[in-house]
Amino acid sequence: MDNFEHKLYTHSNPTQVKHKTAFIEWLFKQYDVSVGSHILDMGCGPGNMLSELSGLGYKVTGYEPYQPYFEAAKQLENTDIEIIKGGFLDIKEIDTYGAIIAINGPYSYLQSINERKRAIEMSYKALKEGGVLFLDNPNFPWILNHYREPIGDEISCRWH
Repeated sequence: MDNFEHKLYTHSNPTQVKHKTAFIEWLFKQYDVSVGSHILDMGCGPGNMLSELSGLGYKVTGYEPYQPYFEAAKQLENTDIEIIKGGFLDIKEIDTYGAIIAINGPYSYLQSINERKRAIEMSYKALKEGGVLFLDNPNFPWILNHYREPIGDEISCRWH
């Protein structure tokens, strides 16, 4: 049975990827992450953002713990894109990345406060001096205020 995340990735359209890329590019400019910097895409999924970021002139490493997504992302590997099987707690690099992006909730998969603390520590060590961690988290109060019960055989909840 497919899960919600799989459906999102399968049905993500090129326009959404372009919008995410444009937003990330804007963030990089705001925080002086220069073109050519090494970027870590944590929880890269099947790699939708990897080629986009590489195409903008960044060296990109994607970490992905989920085997099917890892295998899909691995097919994108080249001299500017590296794929590593793992998540936050598997980061080994030190003083490597100009930025780490963790979008679409990979941080929220960490279950304990100790795991979350360790993930931030490992991310900090992996960043070069002046590097930036872009970490998104769901807005839980908004979700609670906009939640509605699934209809029929819907797998996921939707917000209105």
